Amino acid sequence: MRTLSPPVPGRHRRITKAPDDRRQDILSAGLTLFRSTGFAATTIADIATQAGIAKGTFYLYFDSKDELLGVLWERYVDDLIRKGSEILGDGDGWWPTMDRLWAVLIEHAAAHAELHRIVYSGADGKARDLCKQSSQRIIDILAAYVRRGAAEGAFQAADVELTARLVYLAADGLLDDVGAHERVVDPGPITAAVQELCHRALGDPAVLCR
Repeated sequence: MRTLSPPVPGRHRRITKAPDDRRQDILSAGLTLFRSTGFAATTIADIATQAGIAKGTFYLYFDSKDELLGVLWERYVDDLIRKGSEILGDGDGWWPTMDRLWAVLIEHAAAHAELHRIVYSGADGKARDLCKQSSQRIIDILAAYVRRGAAEGAFQAADVELTARLVYLAADGLLDDVGAHERVVDPGPITAAVQELCHRALGDPAVLCR
């Protein structure tokens, strides 16, 4: 009868994880290090050590740390789009829906201010480009909503889609600027400012006649 050998002191049993769990471990490790060490200073070896894997295992899931950051940002955008889609599906009026969209967008960004700082203050050109591609999905949804509202006479501008992009980029830039100076971002004043800008830029008579 075969007997099992006692465990060797100091030797750890290899833990096998499902691919999705391993991928999440790497994403969590990357985010932790980007926060504490900075994107530029973090190496793939650092991420692998933090995730408890061999360096070569990292490349089974991501081509680079730029791609890893891009995936973190894409998840952020996916969650925001999900929340925005719920608002669009509620069927409120054009302006109340627009105001709710801005409130949710800014609250979501404020809750993830650290990720914003990593992307806009620490990431290099390649990583930023990957994040910019994901953010374009938000702009496209916003522009499509404004286009439909303009067709119904709710929004007015010389170029409504360009104006929608302008307001989004203004909001994004303001969030970036506030986040660079404040560790905790208060979404209230930013939301109020962006909503007022949007109402004026897209011709809300109730605001323009004040």
